[in-house]
Amino acid sequence: MDHNEEQQDEVVEHLKEIKEQGAFEKIGVVDLTGRSLDDTGKTEKIQDTEFLNSMYHNQNYVSNVQDISDTMMIAVPITRNGQVTGAIWGYYSISRI
Repeated sequence: MDHNEEQQDEVVEHLKEIKEQGAFEKIGVVDLTGRSLDDTGKTEKIQDTEFLNSMYHNQNYVSNVQDISDTMMIAVPITRNGQVTGAIWGYYSISRI
């Protein structure tokens, strides 16, 4: 997430578009250190080791359904030149299915 503020704003705008098109509850990107930027512009450190390990190994990730919110997390690695550079993730409500 070593982007300047203008680049970060651009990423947030793209995330908002993807969120709307995909009907996600929340969506974001994460780098290999676990630093994440979501569609509201909020940054945080992701601690979910199962998710991070799947990203490192270039594997898609689907969480169990979280009973309280009826959502699941879905993530897909982002690769450049064959190397994983991060992932795009989103929370999706299974009640929409």
